[in-house]
Amino acid sequence: HKKSKAFVLRFSFFKFFIKYPKIVFISILVITFSFIFLASRVDLNLNLSALQAEGLDSVKYEHKLMDNSNFSSWFGAFIVDNIKKVKKYVKQIKKLPMVGEVHSILRVVPVNQDKKVAILRSVRKRIGKIRFIKKNPNINLVKFKRNLNEMIKYFSLSLELLNIIGKKKIPKMRAQLIQLVSLLKKFKYLVNSKNPKQAKQILVNLQKDFFKGFSKQMAMFIKGLNPNKITEKNIEETLPSDLKDRFLSHKKNYVIYAYSPYDLWEGKKMEEFVSQLRTVDKNVTGLAVLNAENRQVMLVGFKRAALFAFIIVFIIIFIDFRNFIDTLFALIPVIFGLLWLVIIMGFFRLNFNFANFFAVPILIGIGIENGVQMIHRFKERGDYQVAEKSTGTGVILTALTTMSGFGALLIARHKGVFSLGMVMTIGVFTCLMAAMIMLPVCLKLLYPKKRIKITCPSCEGLINKRIKSCPHCGLDLSFNQQDIIDEEAT
Repeated sequence: HKKSKAFVLRFSFFKFFIKYPKIVFISILVITFSFIFLASRVDLNLNLSALQAEGLDSVKYEHKLMDNSNFSSWFGAFIVDNIKKVKKYVKQIKKLPMVGEVHSILRVVPVNQDKKVAILRSVRKRIGKIRFIKKNPNINLVKFKRNLNEMIKYFSLSLELLNIIGKKKIPKMRAQLIQLVSLLKKFKYLVNSKNPKQAKQILVNLQKDFFKGFSKQMAMFIKGLNPNKITEKNIEETLPSDLKDRFLSHKKNYVIYAYSPYDLWEGKKMEEFVSQLRTVDKNVTGLAVLNAENRQVMLVGFKRAALFAFIIVFIIIFIDFRNFIDTLFALIPVIFGLLWLVIIMGFFRLNFNFANFFAVPILIGIGIENGVQMIHRFKERGDYQVAEKSTGTGVILTALTTMSGFGALLIARHKGVFSLGMVMTIGVFTCLMAAMIMLPVCLKLLYPKKRIKITCPSCEGLINKRIKSCPHCGLDLSFNQQDIIDEEAT
């Protein structure tokens, strides 16, 4: 009976590129260098906020803060040891173009103090004596529940009237009423779900906490109605602890905060802001300085990682092939693959960022791996149509699985993860096309013919390409068996 023929997957259409190598080679170079200008559009985007997910609350409020004030949340901090230096630094910092506001302990010292102190003291006299009387802890639970129901009824009626008037006219008030009614109903449910004794205890504790906070705020208010004049000598003793702790440390060092009116998420603006602050004091610190230095360190690290990856891989390949010619040909997929990647990124206005820049060292390894496998197969068989053989199939399937893995990142809401998946997917594809098309064409046109030495895939002995079997080990090398030589050798 007949033997069943095993299914062997091949991508035979790549052989058409080998039939016309000069046309393909010249066409690829012309197209590549015609669109090389698109690579200049690709930049390194240092804006970390651009990597966040859409609709993130922290990013929303950051932009809201910048749109409605004269400063961003990033700041520079100056540490000085006396109030005279505070005055000197504040004066210099305010002159910087990138600075919008300067906050220091001098900012809380009011102007026209004599006039303001007189007004506050007259208000204190009019108020007279104030006493705080603690309420009786015995709460009438029935009366409280009745009053609570009346409040819910009143605010629910107000909400209905607002809907009649037009909810679009006063949207904020409607939202506040809905929230208030919801909270009152939840509070009512909490009180009704407990037995009378537990419900009374909850209300007593709530009353105590409210009275404690209210008494504290009122005491601060009354104290503020009889102030002393604030001077540089008594500023430490006069200021409330909340304000003093913000600008004065326990070691008697003063801090000055400098804020920029610009969006410092943009890396270049942050670097400019920090460089201007350092003209006042080289030892300036703060979030802006910390992030500017971190970005610079990361940027240098990324470039070094890509360079070291290329050098190390080059050395390993050179040790494998033991000559520069084979090593240089193995680099063709990664060189053209990365070049085409940057051109495609420029066409679609994609930039590198702190997330997708990690793709470059990975793509260097993937691209060179394709070249190494193809060169090894070519040196074994001397066949320029290596792309359509089993090695080419393995390279293609490996690239497709890698693209599938990184392509799954494209569903991520986080823009940084999405951009990493996008760059990796495009980069793996371009490195694959360079290995399948450009490398075989370059081998046929440029590889020295005298260097082609065909070896048996089984015993690695030198053989003639036209023979049907290996004279050393007897392996069948007929034309019909060439596609499964790798399997037999294994």
